[in-house]
Amino acid sequence: MSAMPAGPGRSTETPHDTATAGPVRHGRLRAAAAARGVPLATILVTVAVVALTYLAGKLAYRIRDVLLMLMVAGFIAVILNPLVVALQRWRIRRRGWAVAIVGSLLLLAHRSVYNQSKGLYIAISI
Repeated sequence: MSAMPAGPGRSTETPHDTATAGPVRHGRLRAAAAARGVPLATILVTVAVVALTYLAGKLAYRIRDVLLMLMVAGFIAVILNPLVVALQRWRIRRRGWAVAIVGSLLLLAHRSVYNQSKGLYIAISI
């Protein structure tokens, strides 16, 4: 076999030991990146950030139904919080009892709230 022609950054000798080829290649890569003014660490971090962002997006897409339910539950909790606080100021000093009362009232009005939350879920998921 013939050796590759010599040129900038190329040597006429072929490496005899494959164990030393890795560090030599890594050194050439670092030198080429530094010659262009971009540190190799910056390139690697940028690639890692793009890859992790892509994977996070894929994960969020796969668990989108769970995330949607959590958002709806948080929305309902934020809406019902003023009623819980009002009950705490009025007579019920413990927050757990106030939440239980609001939850009981919510169960009594279950049919209406269920239909509205189901419509909200369908509207958001489309």
